[in-house]
Amino acid sequence: MPDIDRPLNARGHRDAPMMGAVLAASYRSGIHCVVTSPALRAATTCGYFLRELGNQVECFTEPRIYEAPVSQLVEVVQGLDDRFTHALLFGHNPGFSMLVEYLTGEWVDMPTCGIAVMESAVPHWAAMSRGVARLASFDYPKRYVS
Repeated sequence: MPDIDRPLNARGHRDAPMMGAVLAASYRSGIHCVVTSPALRAATTCGYFLRELGNQVECFTEPRIYEAPVSQLVEVVQGLDDRFTHALLFGHNPGFSMLVEYLTGEWVDMPTCGIAVMESAVPHWAAMSRGVARLASFDYPKRYVS
């Protein structure tokens, strides 16, 4: 089957609700924009997170995220609507690890269902560029499952 149609595996079905709950415990009231790759496994993971967030969240599917180089992921971030102060993106590696490094200067090897929280003081999404953010936290399923 084409990679874009590959379903979430059993581990993903176990980890996504758990990691959604971890994120929701800290950011429930702050996330109002979610952007996902159209790949089935990313969209399924996104659905689990949306159920855990349980608030008014606008969700967008962004085809440019699938198999995107870091430059294209930066364009996606820069194109976010400024009415959102927080955004949650679902996508794929190696692009997302490279995006974190580009924006923060710190390398994290994003595992499946990993969460990198980045903070920046830039006034507009369009101003997001190399090194303008800091890595506030990094979390991943193996911290919770043995």
